[in-house]
Amino acid sequence: SWITAQRNWIMSGTPTPQNSSSNGMRNILGLMKFLKHEYCNNFFDDESSWKRGISRAWSEGFTAAFFRLEALICPLMVRHTKSSIEELAQPNFSYNFIEMSNAETLAYNTISSAIRSNILITSMNGKTSGWQDSLLNSKQAVHASKALNNIRLSCCGGTRVNVTLTEKNWNETIDYLKNLHDVSEIGIKVVKNFLHRATTEQTSSCMVCGIQLQTLMLIPCRSAHLICTDCMNISTNSCPVCDIDFDVDDFQRLQPGFVNDWKWNLREQSREAETRLRQQVNQIINPTRHAGIVVDESQISQEQNRHNLLLPLGANRQLLQMNIPRRNLQQSRQEVAHQCVYPREFVDGKCEICFKEHTMCNLTNSKLQCNICQRPAEECPEEESKAYYLIQRLLDLKQRSKECAFKSIPSPTASIVTGEEILVKYARPVKVILFSQFRQILNVVGDRLIRRFGNDCIAEYWGGHRKSELAKFILSENCFCMLLGKDGSHGLDLSFVTHIFFVEEIWDKSLKDQVIARAYRMGATGSVHVEQLVAKNSVEEIMMEMNKTSRPPFRREDQSLKVSSKDRHEQCINSFQRTSSTAKEIGEKQTKQQFLLQNLKLIRTRGTEKNSDKICKKMSLRTETRENKPLPNKRVRFDLP
Repeated sequence: SWITAQRNWIMSGTPTPQNSSSNGMRNILGLMKFLKHEYCNNFFDDESSWKRGISRAWSEGFTAAFFRLEALICPLMVRHTKSSIEELAQPNFSYNFIEMSNAETLAYNTISSAIRSNILITSMNGKTSGWQDSLLNSKQAVHASKALNNIRLSCCGGTRVNVTLTEKNWNETIDYLKNLHDVSEIGIKVVKNFLHRATTEQTSSCMVCGIQLQTLMLIPCRSAHLICTDCMNISTNSCPVCDIDFDVDDFQRLQPGFVNDWKWNLREQSREAETRLRQQVNQIINPTRHAGIVVDESQISQEQNRHNLLLPLGANRQLLQMNIPRRNLQQSRQEVAHQCVYPREFVDGKCEICFKEHTMCNLTNSKLQCNICQRPAEECPEEESKAYYLIQRLLDLKQRSKECAFKSIPSPTASIVTGEEILVKYARPVKVILFSQFRQILNVVGDRLIRRFGNDCIAEYWGGHRKSELAKFILSENCFCMLLGKDGSHGLDLSFVTHIFFVEEIWDKSLKDQVIARAYRMGATGSVHVEQLVAKNSVEEIMMEMNKTSRPPFRREDQSLKVSSKDRHEQCINSFQRTSSTAKEIGEKQTKQQFLLQNLKLIRTRGTEKNSDKICKKMSLRTETRENKPLPNKRVRFDLP
């Protein structure tokens, strides 16, 4: 029989997206129009009353708009949340601040220096304005979004930043120093040394605070001092070292045109592994040759028949892997039904007959190697701080799960029904979700997890194999971790999950609630532990504090460059809580981008933090009470190659 209803009904469990206020008001208006309730039909006949009484007043910040909207919705809506269900255990939230390694800090500071130098140079008051190229300009919103994504990627590790400089820009920088600014020969050597070190992944020290960075800013003075972005602000018009005045336009033209490129650690390691494999094959074919000389493919095919009987097990397959023309023999072997045979010692994990790689390795046994193809487990380097922490955390959870599996308690329900005590397991099996908004981060962290635990223990929910990967995560006892992106944040029932790890701070609060709702839902037999990983002293800390507030931020001037690092955190939060008419015009997302880009800061060690505070105080006093006569020049020590 048909179900009839006197009125329209709407039932939704999806959290409201964290959109701007105007979009949220339009969504509420559309839902209430769909209900067609006589209580508000007369009110919605003319949308001008809605805009005047609620929408416009809400955007202007009037408190009366909230009470009007509440009085309008309360008779129409029944709100029932999970927190009101007593049988459903509440999730446990925790934040873990991960200290970045030296390599990750260098990559983060390199990108941060590039962003801060763009904002600093384009915000100075010179004859030629560079505001059109600023990342804070609304016309550069696409580039600002890419810059923010890059700085967030660097917080998760697994990458390096390769700084390049064209020969044309190199020569122009040296010519500017010689011809326009009359820099001494010693200063020219210092600048050349700096440019060489920057393009070879080496660091140079700031001549004011001493922080080690890959890229620095050149000051158009007689000595061409190298200064970091923290030691300058938009009102600086003299060298912080020698206090000689300079022209802002000359300062803008003098900066080298560095180009930053990503360099993924795993890609470089795969290339090195391939090179080592070829060198091993060359040594097998002709041991008298030098290991670094790679034998040509034609030479390998000619010498293969002579040394075929002398090759150890698996060496013949290595030769076939390097495009040796024996495809007919390989195809004939694949057509025959067989059981894959793998060497007793690990070579490349491929079958001796069909040359297919074994992909379902389990490396969690006591030997730390696969029992089928003998693939060994690879430890994650400590330089990749978040991936290393996740692996150690998963190992700890697996160990605790094994210990709890042997503990049993009597089941009270079974004793009531049967009159006997039946022993049940003490804890649920460990099932973990790793979530990230970036596919690149999931690739880097996921590859480290697979190298350590094996593909049989890790599921990857994306692409055409998402159904099979989800089934493996649900049904397989060996699979205890699944990598989840935006594609899996909606519609999945994962109530059996015990732990959720957010690899980076989530931009949208509603997306984070959706991911948690995959495990925190009806049917869950225990609480889910939610752990947020935050890179210490990075932009993720600013995002964490920003998500705790509800007002959109906007600031035009970079005030963070004028205060000490101790007061910078409080100033960021206070400025975020303010609102302005400009912020309402450009939208919430772009406002957040500008707020984060303006408040970026370099990650310093304990020794350089004190120097930074002293420098900021000294700069503020110098800008306020500066005398007309210049201060005497200071002697600066530096090391030459």
